[in-house]
Amino acid sequence: MPAAQAVEALIHQYGRLVFRVIYGLTGDWQESQDLTQDTFVQAFKAIEAARQASGANFHAKAWLMQIAANTARMALRRRSLVRFVPLAALRKEEQEERGGELVDERPAPVQPAGYGMGHGGKIQRTLSRSGTWCSAPWPNCRRRCDCACSCR
Repeated sequence: MPAAQAVEALIHQYGRLVFRVIYGLTGDWQESQDLTQDTFVQAFKAIEAARQASGANFHAKAWLMQIAANTARMALRRRSLVRFVPLAALRKEEQEERGGELVDERPAPVQPAGYGMGHGGKIQRTLSRSGTWCSAPWPNCRRRCDCACSCR
């Protein structure tokens, strides 16, 4: 019997059982449906090799249940390695750690001595000049001025 027909027969015969085994391991209905499909895809890819290796001793049900269990275990392992946490949960957790204080109310970090001096001190010299930056939008004015010019 060709591989496609053999796997189709396995789907009809053991599809529900495979789903129940996977659902019992994962506890997630949607994920169990996906993993059941993955199980039968893997079975389709490997059935010929498994039949040849086992010969007359090939037990399709046991072989398929092993694939299902391994597929579910790998998914659980991936789930434990990569856990998606909503950003709102992180903010709530951080606020609880800080006693209800909002995240934005923290003081800004202090920069280490010599920070910004990598360009021969040009950045520090520019920032240390007297005067204030013009508040006009960027394309209109980018100069430093002390006057009450029209660009403010």
